[in-house]
Amino acid sequence: MQSTQPLCPCPICKFCSTCQTGHCKVCHPNEENRFEVLDHKLITSVYDIMDLDIIDWGRLNGSWRKPGQALKTISSWLVNRAHYTITQVNIREAPRRDDFPGWNHIGNHEQMGRWYWNWFHVNHEGTLRFSDAPDFWGTFRDDDSPANFYGDIGRVSAQAFAIQLKKMHRGDIWISVLDSETQVIIEPMTNNAAEMSKLLGIR
Repeated sequence: MQSTQPLCPCPICKFCSTCQTGHCKVCHPNEENRFEVLDHKLITSVYDIMDLDIIDWGRLNGSWRKPGQALKTISSWLVNRAHYTITQVNIREAPRRDDFPGWNHIGNHEQMGRWYWNWFHVNHEGTLRFSDAPDFWGTFRDDDSPANFYGDIGRVSAQAFAIQLKKMHRGDIWISVLDSETQVIIEPMTNNAAEMSKLLGIR
């Protein structure tokens, strides 16, 4: 689904430097980005975060005692500070490549990782690496404004997501590959890493 609007109706796009400069692939889609945008909006409440259903609130890993505490922390970094995009694209349709680096992970993660590897290299210039917490990370080099990205296959643990949010700079992207056809992209408009450094007294 290709938009004909110069800017999407999301309020954040009026202030987002990425959208204004034409680098946002949602506001300024082109033929190379063949995905359907299901939703794109500013995160304005904890309800938006819960509705995305990208976080496993059962995996607090000792950082909090209750899920509500985790939600409070995560929402403080996202509400009115980031926008999200839900896209639909079948990554299984990408041509198979023979250079998948391998990835030893639980469940169907390796197969999903293989499909995402194939799709990523068809649709983007850049690097993609697999790890754990987050499941993958890399750099887009689709234009003259490179962007770092981090992401997870399926639902990410609350702890891993909160830690990564605090490390992200403005222009960085989080990608949750929920299944072989659905991706949730979160783009902060704030420099979280700089804010954390200031809070910790690091120059």
